[in-house]
Amino acid sequence: MKDILEIGVIAAGLTLTAFTPLAAKEPTKDWSKTLSGVWEIKEGVTMGRPMTEQEKEGATIVVDKDAIVTYDADKNELYRAKYSIDASAQPMQINMVTDMKGQERSIALGIVKMNGDDRWSLAYALPGNDRPTQFQSPTGSKVMYFKLRRDESQRGLTPSVADADELSN
Repeated sequence: MKDILEIGVIAAGLTLTAFTPLAAKEPTKDWSKTLSGVWEIKEGVTMGRPMTEQEKEGATIVVDKDAIVTYDADKNELYRAKYSIDASAQPMQINMVTDMKGQERSIALGIVKMNGDDRWSLAYALPGNDRPTQFQSPTGSKVMYFKLRRDESQRGLTPSVADADELSN
């Protein structure tokens, strides 16, 4: 009797397994497509100091498939880096490697939080400092923190940092 019961349990398990759909493996999202675009700085804090409205006004960040470039309101390039995203980390991690002529290669470690396709937050430590764990830039820290919103006038364009000057004008 015990053997018949065990066979019944095994058979039931096999039947359930046979008819249980396999969990569809979620395709890996291409974050470079989501991040690609021209972004306005809505809020910014640099090493604990909030950016002024004048500093934010007209400043843009242009992101393409593997590079990120920051411009001030006069379209002067402030920062250029190659980036990579680790979406398996929580929060997502970004590594940015400086890619500016005349500057030594340095690595800035950060975190990213998406808020839909049109907003995201970026917190990163200046090179040589530990990756931040929170979306903030405390006073005295070496952390930069930005809340970004897609520039609606550039929606639908596929930016390339090679022509970022034209996109951010």
